[in-house]
Amino acid sequence: MYQQLGLDPDRVVAVVERLEGTAAADRPALTAVVVGDFSCAQRVRWLLEQRGRREVRGLRLFLVERGGLLLLQLPLVIKQSELADIEKLVSYWEDCFDGFVTGDLGLLAWLNDRYDSGGAPMRLIYTSNVVNPEVSAWLHERFDLWRIRPLMHKRTFIEEPVGHAKDVVVYGNMMLNCSTFCVQSGDLPTRCRLSCGEPRALTMEGEGERVYLLGRSLITDRRLDLRPRLDHIADLRSVTLQDLNLGLDEIARVYQTLAARP
Repeated sequence: MYQQLGLDPDRVVAVVERLEGTAAADRPALTAVVVGDFSCAQRVRWLLEQRGRREVRGLRLFLVERGGLLLLQLPLVIKQSELADIEKLVSYWEDCFDGFVTGDLGLLAWLNDRYDSGGAPMRLIYTSNVVNPEVSAWLHERFDLWRIRPLMHKRTFIEEPVGHAKDVVVYGNMMLNCSTFCVQSGDLPTRCRLSCGEPRALTMEGEGERVYLLGRSLITDRRLDLRPRLDHIADLRSVTLQDLNLGLDEIARVYQTLAARP
């Protein structure tokens, strides 16, 4: 999978077309593309509204014609005051997507029940550090999950068997933190003026590290690279490249190393 930390259809098309030249003839270059924001409900809405339904549906059609899916990244944590707005957003945009990614258990339950009761089939990815067998069994009983994606890049969370098909972010820009508190607008979403719509570049004092403020999260220029650990990850079914400012050549090189694996 390819995950864009935002929503730029032209960029997605460029990535897919670049990878098609190196993909095996009998399979799509990418099984799925994820767009959106994992920290802020307001930014997810802004990203979608900037493009509009016609453009987003066109991107989905582009991917479906190539055997891929388009998923929407929703926040990892949603405040109670934002839940109703997210539910309205999903209801309005759901026919533009093939599934959703979230770490919020309450939203996951709402999504699961919505599509389990006769709605369009949707792939649901739950972002969480699942290692407890009883929790894993409960998730199987309660939800119809397509993938579980570890939240933290710790061997215990990523490599242990959990009884669910896993998707793991194995390469790309690293998330340093993800907060429910917004440094732009404080703790009240009603004060949001979307001044963070586009990534803001910052330099960490003392570290000299380049980071970017996206919604309520900080993303670094540093690259996460778990490719050397792939053989140790149990239940692995898919891997994701996470892109804020990766180069096309860089994406192609990483993809080729992954595609060459048996």
